[in-house]
Amino acid sequence: MSDTLSKLEKRTAYTLVLPAVLLVFAIVLFPIFANVWISFKDIELKDIRIPEPRAKKIVKSISENQSELRIIYKLRNSSLIQEIRNVQFQDKFPKNISPINLDPRCNFQSKKVICNFGNWEAKYRENFEITIKNNNGETIDKKMIKSQKPILSGKADNPLLSTSFTLENFKKVFYENNFVELLLTTFYFTFFGTVGAIIFGILAAQLVNQNIQGRTYMRGILLFPYVGPVVALAYTWTLLLDPNSGTLNALLVNFNIIEKPINLLGQKYITMSILGFEFKLRLALTTVIFFEIWRYFPLAFLFILARLQAIPQSLYEAADVDGASPIQKIYPYNAASNYSNHFNFIYD
Repeated sequence: MSDTLSKLEKRTAYTLVLPAVLLVFAIVLFPIFANVWISFKDIELKDIRIPEPRAKKIVKSISENQSELRIIYKLRNSSLIQEIRNVQFQDKFPKNISPINLDPRCNFQSKKVICNFGNWEAKYRENFEITIKNNNGETIDKKMIKSQKPILSGKADNPLLSTSFTLENFKKVFYENNFVELLLTTFYFTFFGTVGAIIFGILAAQLVNQNIQGRTYMRGILLFPYVGPVVALAYTWTLLLDPNSGTLNALLVNFNIIEKPINLLGQKYITMSILGFEFKLRLALTTVIFFEIWRYFPLAFLFILARLQAIPQSLYEAADVDGASPIQKIYPYNAASNYSNHFNFIYD
């Protein structure tokens, strides 16, 4: 009995978990799998759409004769690389409406114009015209004719579902697009942006963790860069760093730190000399990194402050008695006295 109940519970658990697993696959895993699949295809992003024949219908009058209309179909192949085979076209007309001088590729039966356009190569385009008349000599309603959409069909190979794979895309990335420079830029941005945010987060957390007046308001001010709208913050920084009217450049020029304004967001490199050594600093990228540090250090500040406030005050008092320095309180593994062991749980 217990084994039967256990199996039933397992099946029930799997059934309850299955929707969550499918949802995670659909939202997270499937896009990753799709990107990996596409990376081995010899196509570009503009070519991943499924090839299909398309038509735009335009209805025009013929002089003052309201019993006749001219219809222009702008036909095209939506794909830039794939051929569409056996393209079929049909359009339906109201009663008593019939075409005049129909194209040889088409025939009219059961109030429908049916055409066989054969194969359309990639990027195919054609303006196909039909003139229609009302057999009763009455006025043809243009809106009614235009409301009836033509139907097109055809066969084409889907480039995404084919079994042909290639490494050409990886070759282009590694050898033709300055891959090494882009990779170093990514590491430069990620490393200094992350480390800078953590360092400033530690400093802010240590400052607010002290028993000082107004620290509640200071916490709110320190959180503003993270909770503020990123569009407004970016626009503010753009105005602040503007080379012509920006506040920062004006201050640096007025204090004779620089001779003329610097385009901090538009100049790629700046040459600097320290102790006789000259080197190029990636100015625009470094400026963006400073913005990222300022933008995201409150997130590190929140987690570090919460962890610091979880430490009992008695441990700090014991550290003071043992003569610990402020650095040893922050980094307990540098402390030589016995109190350091009490702090190790911070890093567990």
